[in-house]
Amino acid sequence: MNILPQGLIVGTMAAFAVLICKALGLYSWVLFLSWVAYFVLGQTIQDGFLSWIQILMGMTIGTGLVLSSSALEPYFGQWALVALVFVVATSLTFLERRKPFDNVPAYYVGMIMLFASGLPPSVATFFDLVVPVTIGLSLGWATVTLRAKVSSGNSATAHKRDAIERVE
Repeated sequence: MNILPQGLIVGTMAAFAVLICKALGLYSWVLFLSWVAYFVLGQTIQDGFLSWIQILMGMTIGTGLVLSSSALEPYFGQWALVALVFVVATSLTFLERRKPFDNVPAYYVGMIMLFASGLPPSVATFFDLVVPVTIGLSLGWATVTLRAKVSSGNSATAHKRDAIERVE
């Protein structure tokens, strides 16, 4: 495999990601975290779609945590968030055995994105994050597809071969 075309593909996709963020006023860190998530959470279109759903579910869970913690804090103080995090983390562990929702790190990625944004939990915040998440995962897919196509000329078989080479 010639590394120069591979590097040019990755560099072009990264530059394109920045261009999109600048043009649309998106959070570039969310887009790049999603792009990386595509590689870490699975490298197929199916895995990417499931990761997208689970990241969005994680953002929803994070929103629920923030809102519930705020509501319970007057009664339980700092222990409200501690108890809620315990319940959520315990519950997510049970999903490890429930396909297709067993990619537990994706839920945490969604919660991290929500918490790190520092934005108040709202529908607007959710959509402010959904757009860069969607674009980031899409760019992850496009990067893998283009790199595989350049490697072999056939993206479908190269996708599978590339995944096997990573395991070996």
